[in-house]
Amino acid sequence: MKVKIEFDWSLSPEQAVLAEVVKRSHELKHPLGRTALQKIPYFLKRHGVPLSYSFDLYHYGPFCQEILWDAEMLASMGVIVDKGGYNGGSSYEVGESFEARVTEHREFLNEHADNITAVVNLLSGLDASTLEVAATIDYFYRYVSASDAPSPRKLAVLERFYEAKPKYKAKQKDVERLYDQMAAIGMVGA
Repeated sequence: MKVKIEFDWSLSPEQAVLAEVVKRSHELKHPLGRTALQKIPYFLKRHGVPLSYSFDLYHYGPFCQEILWDAEMLASMGVIVDKGGYNGGSSYEVGESFEARVTEHREFLNEHADNITAVVNLLSGLDASTLEVAATIDYFYRYVSASDAPSPRKLAVLERFYEAKPKYKAKQKDVERLYDQMAAIGMVGA
């Protein structure tokens, strides 16, 4: 007796967004690794794209386990492909079934295209370390803002940042410059 199991999985809107981020980044000649695939959706959510992902602070900044699972699911379906990257890391590209699988979410992707484009254009070319620092700064900015910390807010955010990431105390000027760059474009308050 032969048993045949057919399994057809349709994508969630979040999975379609992940695939679209991979596609757009690749078009910009910035294949994404795992860190970027975590941080770009983090910032997409912060900038109005309604994603159900929940992020907690982890070793490399805000992290969502679901994104890893979704990336694995997308790869198993051929929507994205992990070509491997530096030192055994990941380097995601669009897979053969991208168009067929993402089609049902095209309206959602078009509705949020401006935010997706802006965030991918801004962040996809950054290295993993810079993305980690930027997302962690943003995470603590939101934390400090929610707790009504006394002014100046930048100092309170950076204090929390260095508590969580003491290795960056040696790079204070770089971290503060990145904070100022983020404030200049409205990602965080000055």
